[in-house]
Amino acid sequence: MRCNRGMKAIVVVLLLCMTGIVHATSKETCTGTMILDDATIYYETYGEGSPLLLIAGLASDSQSWMSIVKPLAENHRVIVYDNRTTGRTTTTEDKLTLEMMVNDAVNLLDHLGIEKADVVGHSMGGSIALMLASSHPERVSRLIIAASPLKISERNRLMMNDFVTMPNYGSAEWFRKLFYWLLTPEFFDNPYVVASALETASGYRYLQSLEGFRKQVQSMDYFDATELCTHIKAPTLVIAGEKDIIFTIDECRRLSKAIEGAKLEIIQGAAHSIHSEKPLEFIQSIESFLR
Repeated sequence: MRCNRGMKAIVVVLLLCMTGIVHATSKETCTGTMILDDATIYYETYGEGSPLLLIAGLASDSQSWMSIVKPLAENHRVIVYDNRTTGRTTTTEDKLTLEMMVNDAVNLLDHLGIEKADVVGHSMGGSIALMLASSHPERVSRLIIAASPLKISERNRLMMNDFVTMPNYGSAEWFRKLFYWLLTPEFFDNPYVVASALETASGYRYLQSLEGFRKQVQSMDYFDATELCTHIKAPTLVIAGEKDIIFTIDECRRLSKAIEGAKLEIIQGAAHSIHSEKPLEFIQSIESFLR
């Protein structure tokens, strides 16, 4: 089956965001590792300018941002990294908490000599970013949270834990069931797109282990930022996907209302993986807010 121009674009973006096999290239690209007592954190930086830290979501690593890194690097020093249990980061912790991942973000800023940064977090990464802005307000200039909740609903807690116990973790079948939650119905209209994405996702070189996935899921089990939001002083933008069925518009709206002065923006035609299906709109939202 031939794939039209629009579908080819979707395939490329999806493979970038869901698997990270394709890397952005730039004269200003730098890769490195930060060594901590219980972890070696892998990171990449792109471009020059005001620092912009991107924090990935559940089961995603630094490469999940590749569809938007190069355009953002035209105006910013973009920093992406692999959270604990993902990508090329290695860790030895017995139990993973969001607080540990917040500390990793602070340590990475210190490691790079960055006093203060604009911070973007997606999904679980949005929860990490929110906690970062609440507990270390002096390190966050402006905050952008995409597709994240004020607190985890019981449905979503059960759903995420179901994926931990689902058979054939990391297989094409497992990813197809995950894609039902992450992507819009239109994504599934072209069998070529779906088959290509599933093949690449299940064959990703740095696929998160089942144990790592379990640790991340459990770190989010009873997340509730109601109190944390009262301590956020940074100007904040909350981005919601119109068709997101995980963290819906209503959930994102509740988050924005809990943060004083926060703005809510809805990206039309996007589901949970906003920056994979609507990268240009996502970039425009970020740049408009930061300007």
